[in-house]
Amino acid sequence: MNHRLLLRFALLMWGAPLLAATVALYGFVFLGGQAFVASGAMLVIAGGLCLTAGIIAVLAILTTRNTYRETPRRYYRKRALAVLGLLLSNMPVAAGYAWVAARLLERSPIQALPSPSGDYLAEVILLEAHDQPAYGLGVSLRPTPGAFFHAPRTVVFSGYCLKGPGLRWQDDRHLHIACDGATAVVRRLDRYREIEFAYRITSAPPPRFER
Repeated sequence: MNHRLLLRFALLMWGAPLLAATVALYGFVFLGGQAFVASGAMLVIAGGLCLTAGIIAVLAILTTRNTYRETPRRYYRKRALAVLGLLLSNMPVAAGYAWVAARLLERSPIQALPSPSGDYLAEVILLEAHDQPAYGLGVSLRPTPGAFFHAPRTVVFSGYCLKGPGLRWQDDRHLHIACDGATAVVRRLDRYREIEFAYRITSAPPPRFER
């Protein structure tokens, strides 16, 4: 088989998905938009296919005889092993890109309050158009994120509050949530894992019409 052609193909399978992922990540950072978000899932699939194709090309170089030689002493096996290392290095790079993209997609909290032990993090977040209620306020709870561990948020309370929601940890297992002037309450959980919730919800006063 033509080892030089196979080596170039393996290099292409290494560089093309890496370049595409870099362009998509920078496009999302500077331009935003759902198109770059949707491209991430397709890049994961395409990157896996490219990795498989590149490894097959490297194995072909290592297990077959070269039918194309510029000089009798020119071999491609050492170069193929180097390219194999580059192909495998795309896996941790892809994981790093996914971690960065996940952090960029996560909305910033209005308020963040860790539990007394630091095991859990309660946050007040602004909901989006597809949430319930749309553009309302929510309280989420999750294990406190670490350097390499980032659990998704679980919305335990959502609604419209004229003041709040206010958060207060009574202890490691009890969180108090206050919503003053509530015009709508859509979600209200009583428990998340071992954490129990207590609520103080007051209704908004009726509108006054002057004569």
